[in-house]
Amino acid sequence: MRNRKRILALLFVFLVVIILCLIGDGLIGTKTYEDDGQKKEVKTYVLELKGNITRGYEWECRIDNEDILKLKSKEYEEGSKGEEKGSKGAEGTFIFEFE
Repeated sequence: MRNRKRILALLFVFLVVIILCLIGDGLIGTKTYEDDGQKKEVKTYVLELKGNITRGYEWECRIDNEDILKLKSKEYEEGSKGEEKGSKGAEGTFIFEFE
C-alpha cells in the first residue's frame, strides 16, 4: 500500500511537470550558459509544492530518463506567511528546478 501511494505521488508530480511544460509560462524561464565559448539557452521549469519536513510531509522526484527532463536543483524553504521561519511544525515549500 505504501509503495502504491509513492508511485501515485511520483506520477502526479510527473504529470504536473508535463502540464507545466505544455502550458505554463509563469513558471518557465530561460537560462543562458556559456560552453566552450558558445552561448546556449536552456528552458527551465520550476515546480513549488507545499510540505512540512518536521511532520514528515516531503516531496521527492525521480526521473528515469534525464535526456528528456533533468532535475537541476531541489530546495526547501522553511516557513510561510504568518509563521516564523524555522519554527517547529511550520509549513515550508519544496522548490524543484528542471531543465
